[in-house]
Amino acid sequence: MTKTVLATIKFIDPLRGQKFIVPSNAKYGPIIRFSDQKLSDEGSWSAILVFKKRNPDGSILAELSYLSELAPVEHLVSGNTFELFEGPHKVAQGVIL
Repeated sequence: MTKTVLATIKFIDPLRGQKFIVPSNAKYGPIIRFSDQKLSDEGSWSAILVFKKRNPDGSILAELSYLSELAPVEHLVSGNTFELFEGPHKVAQGVIL
């Protein structure tokens, strides 16, 4: 069974020269990298985000889980921060609630 947590996600502002637009559909599958991962870790994993609501500050509340059941779920702990990527481009940052 896949572990699911709540997270707040803030997408990078496309007006600051970024080309990324916040997905309009309810599910999104980016690459995720946690701040507590070391370079010797096995690398990045695919995540599944299910958007729940947009907060007044522009961030998004979402359910977060890994696509693979083999992914390191020890990163899915409250307060852990992460970055989301589309290919090599960072598109968002977030924190697990």
